[in-house]
Amino acid sequence: MVFTLPADVDQRPVVIDGAGTLGRQIASVYVAGGSDVRIFDLSEEQRETARDYVEEHLAYTQQTLGLHPARRGRVEVSGDLQEAVAGAWMVIEAVPESLDIKTEVFGVLDRLAEPDAILCSNSSSIPPAR
Repeated sequence: MVFTLPADVDQRPVVIDGAGTLGRQIASVYVAGGSDVRIFDLSEEQRETARDYVEEHLAYTQQTLGLHPARRGRVEVSGDLQEAVAGAWMVIEAVPESLDIKTEVFGVLDRLAEPDAILCSNSSSIPPAR
């Protein structure tokens, strides 16, 4: 199976589902590279903390990774998953390390995300075979 990126990825956001430690760090990398990012989390406090983290670490992330895009990306937060994933070309889940939670989240993302969106999982402890 051959996959081709949508032609309009530069005009579409990346979505991070989960505003915890890894979610906000992933968001920082994409914003530092020039992508617009939407961060979804059920917790308003987590969403706001994630947005602040991205803004505060933007220059450091760009410097560390040697990123010098023509423009920096924007970061938005949302408490509505359907709203967050609308139009996104990539959705990355960064929810707690529970196979049951990740499976449930992927089912919801599969229903809500655009048909051409890439769905990604972020895990530091679940073996890829699972």
